Amino acid sequence: MDPAAHPFAVLADPIGRRIVEVLAVGEHSAATLVEVLGMEFGLSRTAVSHRLGTLRRLGVVSAGVDPAEPRSRSYRLEHEFVGALEAETERVLRAFDHRYGSAERRAPLVDPPRPCRRIGGDDPESSCAAWRT
Repeated sequence: MDPAAHPFAVLADPIGRRIVEVLAVGEHSAATLVEVLGMEFGLSRTAVSHRLGTLRRLGVVSAGVDPAEPRSRSYRLEHEFVGALEAETERVLRAFDHRYGSAERRAPLVDPPRPCRRIGGDDPESSCAAWRT
């Protein structure tokens, strides 16, 4: 993966994020990606090809020959990108978990438990821990 391509920068772009979402469930042909991105974003085949080429150069996706259609390419996420995304997410979560309290004590801040409620629901079983699993 290109070190200049931060995983969050790839996901900041709605089209790049959607490509990652689609490929996260498995390998897909260029035709499938054109169909999805064309319907959702109104992109042409050329625009999708350009986006995929950029993501390929950055090391986010890789391409191979589509076995079902030898003249077409099949795309998949690069494991290195997924690993970098996981590492950056873990770094942010670790920083969040180690927030500091007051300036004089510098002790880790311990928040009281807060219920996480679903919109329109008053389920007492709904807790923050349930959402994290």
